Amino acid sequence: MTKTEIEALLEKQRKISERNYRNYQESGVNRYWTAYNKAEDIISLCEMALDSAEDHDLRYRYSTALTRIGSMVISAVHNNDVDYQPVRANQMLRDIKAIIKGLIDIRDPWEDNT
Repeated sequence: MTKTEIEALLEKQRKISERNYRNYQESGVNRYWTAYNKAEDIISLCEMALDSAEDHDLRYRYSTALTRIGSMVISAVHNNDVDYQPVRANQMLRDIKAIIKGLIDIRDPWEDNT
């Protein structure tokens, strides 16, 4: 199932849950309580699936960023041009900082934002 399909199912089940809970409160018939509990279980499963998808996306972003950083380090280590190394190191640090800022939205404490 895609994320949009899961979200649609989640919304549908929330409506079913609310309707069955209301019917149970009004009538006291046990079948509404059972239907309400089933809908709540499906809601929980949908929410877990959405959380899992978000975690997967985040892990993918982290692994991609680490791969990029690793390739930069390897490139810098294997470059034997002594005059070029400080320039490459500074560029690499800027690139790593940009990658990290892209992963987590942080305010740089050393940056003057006044």
